[in-house]
Amino acid sequence: MNPKAPYDGNRFLVVDDEYEHIEFLPDFLKAKGFQVDVASNAGEALAYADKRKYRCYLIDLNIPLGDYQSNRELKSIEKDYVGLRVIQVIRTQGVSGAQVVAYSAHENNAIKSEIDLFSCRYIVKGRVRELKDCIKSIVERTAK
Repeated sequence: MNPKAPYDGNRFLVVDDEYEHIEFLPDFLKAKGFQVDVASNAGEALAYADKRKYRCYLIDLNIPLGDYQSNRELKSIEKDYVGLRVIQVIRTQGVSGAQVVAYSAHENNAIKSEIDLFSCRYIVKGRVRELKDCIKSIVERTAK
């Protein structure tokens, strides 16, 4: 990861391998004047994150590794929820937890515990209004 990647306050990174779950997001964000990059696996997500720092990162927890190779052994929960590893890498590059939104169809204490370590927001898939409200909050907070 490139800690000196430039910040692009007009761009969001959306990471999900099942596009049908998030196909509304790029249109929603573009209607608000933002640009959107979409990745379908950990390798693509971290390649995008290496080029720039985004205003917001929306990351599905259950994504494939793609061509990503970790320089350390993945924890058990990271093997099941690769998006947690992506979040961990992004957070260690100076990205605020307030800019990161994790979402998944799964809701359990192990996930919540990991998310709490990263100080980011967690939303269960299917809660579209909650996701949109969260995005609006990030936009308003980071506009100041």
